[in-house]
Amino acid sequence: MSGGIDGFIERLARPATGRGLLDGLSFGLKDLYDVAGRVAGCGNPDWLRTHEAAADDCPVLAKLLGAGAALAGMTHTDELAYSLNGENHHYGTPVNPAAPDRIPGGSSSGSASVTAAGAVDFAIGSDTGGSVRVPAAYCGLAGIRTSHGAVSLAGCMPLAPSYDTCGWFAREPAMLARVGDVLLPPGDVATTPRWLIDPALFDLCDPESRTVLETAISGAGLVPSPVDIGFEPEAWKEAFRILQAAEIRDVHGDWVKEARPAFGPGVKDRFEMAAESARTRSPRCGRSATGCGRSCPDCWGRTACCCCRPRRVRRRSGTGTRSCWTTSATASLR
Repeated sequence: MSGGIDGFIERLARPATGRGLLDGLSFGLKDLYDVAGRVAGCGNPDWLRTHEAAADDCPVLAKLLGAGAALAGMTHTDELAYSLNGENHHYGTPVNPAAPDRIPGGSSSGSASVTAAGAVDFAIGSDTGGSVRVPAAYCGLAGIRTSHGAVSLAGCMPLAPSYDTCGWFAREPAMLARVGDVLLPPGDVATTPRWLIDPALFDLCDPESRTVLETAISGAGLVPSPVDIGFEPEAWKEAFRILQAAEIRDVHGDWVKEARPAFGPGVKDRFEMAAESARTRSPRCGRSATGCGRSCPDCWGRTACCCCRPRRVRRRSGTGTRSCWTTSATASLR
């Protein structure tokens, strides 16, 4: 691609309501989150048309304003956050400042774009199946998908609630941590964390991407131990695809039937697939998720793979284990 639109879908000027760790900073907020008196458009004009303005700010926004940061504006998202490309059929594609001829990644495309452009100090996104991690990788940013349930998603449009999480972007890890000190609950940190890596995940990368990732791990002084988690790429991907689609159908199916929204290419196909998920979900998919849930806690600590239910995995695991995952196996597409 070439060019790209501004990452903000709407500029706002909401000043800080208090003082704290984020004094003097500015941020963007993905257009899934509630701002009092405003309708979250969620990347689709029909969603905007059929929903009421929020009565209150969402908890994430309230915490950030209370800690001294100012809201600069609402940022673009893929339609109902159901894509990883960052291309919105209705509103356009935010520019990728790190590689203007490539897509920014999604669905938190606008938040990544405005952060990479230096328009804000940080920006809030959401991550269900990679919607912070992918655009962070594509735009050369630090990004975090928080543990499931660690940050309240009240006042944020749900996609697949068992997988939905809050996340954010920054240009430097220190800023990422600073925001985390406001949004994340306090927790115990192991003095000497154990780092693990499954080489099968890195085998999915192209040679150039793998070299960059391995160099970064070595440069950070990490010495992860290899472990085999029984990774089966196609089985795990299919399990996640169907389980996520079933939840999306449960959450949005009635609205899609009643509003008959105009979805762009790709997103339309995924919603049609989600509508059929009850009939296509197979016992094999359920077994894949169950088996993965049994194996992950023993080796990955708090980290859950994409196809198991994160809450169940976290309940069965301990603390102190850190894992190295590949976010994107290749560079951003043109």
